[in-house]
Amino acid sequence: MFSKPVILDSSEIKKFAQGDIMDLVIKVDKNRYFNVIFGEDILFRILKRDSVIKEKNNLKKLVRHKNLVEKNNLEIINQIIALDTEIKAIINNDRFSVNKKSGYDDKIVLIEDKTKRLKNLEKILGVGLSKEDEISICGHCNAFRFGEVIGKSLGSKNQERECPICSRIINKSFDVLCLPNAIKDFLAGEWFEFYASKFFELNEWKIFTRVYVFGSSGVEHEVDFLAVKKGISIIGECKTGNITRRDVSNFIAKYYDINCTYAMLISINRVDPGTLKYIRKNPNLIYLDNIKKDSNINKKILQLDKALVN
Repeated sequence: MFSKPVILDSSEIKKFAQGDIMDLVIKVDKNRYFNVIFGEDILFRILKRDSVIKEKNNLKKLVRHKNLVEKNNLEIINQIIALDTEIKAIINNDRFSVNKKSGYDDKIVLIEDKTKRLKNLEKILGVGLSKEDEISICGHCNAFRFGEVIGKSLGSKNQERECPICSRIINKSFDVLCLPNAIKDFLAGEWFEFYASKFFELNEWKIFTRVYVFGSSGVEHEVDFLAVKKGISIIGECKTGNITRRDVSNFIAKYYDINCTYAMLISINRVDPGTLKYIRKNPNLIYLDNIKKDSNINKKILQLDKALVN
């Protein structure tokens, strides 16, 4: 087996004694990497999970939004997801229609209305999330055709193209706003992982969001975040929906195999009394629920700093 030594000078060793953490990137092959996180009483092997936030500045802006967890902001996110689903349902349901009485003019008006509402919600939120696409219409099939038929990449809107179903020339089109699938998945819950993580960063924790952490068994455990500071390590699970007792059991199993200092459950919703009773039986499991504003999360992390680190 080939091995290559890593040499640390005395200044790096002193940093560990002061609570610093080293993040060592190990290249396995051309496209595979894993990270070794180590410091005083800290040693983890992790794999970083993919996330659309890496390449989308608008999503970074979203998770920096002040009090995004407030009820009205959560409702806006849910409405945006719902409108996108409704727009795509209208288009997809009639994609291959041959019914000449299907009333496409009415459906276009409906799509345009939903598109306008989606755009207004994004404006209120202050973040552009949707992407403009071009939908064409075949008047012979009475069907919607996707942007690649008369897409902007193929020429101007007035350029004639053949319908891929009936081979007739179609040249009518309109613009529609839709959420790319990766962004829609992000809005469905992934955003909260990055949103909760930022408060650890603000309080000078080293944070790794959306990672696999290797347990002592060799299993890769999916965790929403790993936070480390001054020899203390915390794995986190972030929920925008309800937490069940099974969720808690699975998370505790991860905690024991990973062998970190604490595990933390963060839920926007209130945890039900039965599940809460089960959580309280586990002294190394920290929980935070019923989140209404940023200060709820920040206050809890400040309490952690005072109790665990100082």
